Amino acid sequence: MNGNNDILLDVRNLRKHFPITEGFMKRVVGQVKAVDGVSFSIKRQETL
Repeated sequence: MNGNNDILLDVRNLRKHFPITEGFMKRVVGQVKAVDGVSFSIKRQETL
């Protein structure tokens, strides 16, 4: 196989944000950006 047929996983613009809460009512006061706009591809026989 060659070209795009070798790609097993293709991720574009991955984002993961976690809320920052405070107080008894768990009010959201901000966020932590763990991942923001990451893109990658994993091809056959590659590891991450």
